[in-house]
Amino acid sequence: MVQDLAKGHSIFYIDPEDNYFYFKPADPTATVVHEFLEANNRKLDISKWREGIDRQVTNWYWENIDEFLSDVDDDWTSAGWSGSTSNWSHTTGNTSILSEPSAPESGKPYKITYTVEDRTSGTFTIAFGGTSNAGLSASGVLEVTTSTTGNLQITPTSDFNGSIKISIVPVIKAVNDESQVIQVSETCDIKGITNNTQRQNLINYLLTRSKDAKPYFSLSLPYFPVIKLLDRVKVQSFGSAPRDAVRWGMFKWTDKDTGDPNTAPRWRKPAGIRISSDDEWMVRGISHDANFRTIVELQKIL
Repeated sequence: MVQDLAKGHSIFYIDPEDNYFYFKPADPTATVVHEFLEANNRKLDISKWREGIDRQVTNWYWENIDEFLSDVDDDWTSAGWSGSTSNWSHTTGNTSILSEPSAPESGKPYKITYTVEDRTSGTFTIAFGGTSNAGLSASGVLEVTTSTTGNLQITPTSDFNGSIKISIVPVIKAVNDESQVIQVSETCDIKGITNNTQRQNLINYLLTRSKDAKPYFSLSLPYFPVIKLLDRVKVQSFGSAPRDAVRWGMFKWTDKDTGDPNTAPRWRKPAGIRISSDDEWMVRGISHDANFRTIVELQKIL
């Protein structure tokens, strides 16, 4: 449950300094804790650069939501129908409405799933929450947004001779932008949360944390045990120089006369990973290997 609850927005770990278990939002420290800056004679070992699209989630949906309709036969109005909530069969020759009294919330999305069996003639209409869908004759799924609190009503034509099993569940979703070209969907299900308002609030929050692509990469360091998860850091990488790079004439490439190689564009550098010291990064992962190297995964702070 803790792992599910942390998905996309929080982090949990044991701090080796005090051996306490921590569960907290994945937010960086307020100030920069470490700076890793390149010099002329020292290059940072950077690898596994990603733009963050592989971790971006633009649409969140809650799965395994409780059934909205009553599973008690007596709660339904079923004159002209026979059977039970597991399968209602229409008796031909009447247009009696099959209904269930639960009132939906107005302005909310719902998914209506209906299964039709043994039908050879006739159609039916499903009305729910101010929406109406007529001329139905085969199994299908409707996604509707209610405009009223109108309860479920199924109206058959007199010659409809099939049976219907129907299910309605609220749709709990958080979508960044429905017109977004690249959309990535994920589902969420935390068994400890059963209140739909809490579910909606949680995935709304998840969306704020995952809707943007956040670049990340790995930085290899000499053994560095003092670094911690969620530390805010700065990194500066000048990238790799091509083989035909030159250093003479450097001052012609900048608008100020400076001998500082960190501000003057020393090389033409079309290749390699270049990272500005103006950006800030958060430590999302730490590992130490047998060669006394510390590998940290850093994620950009937007």
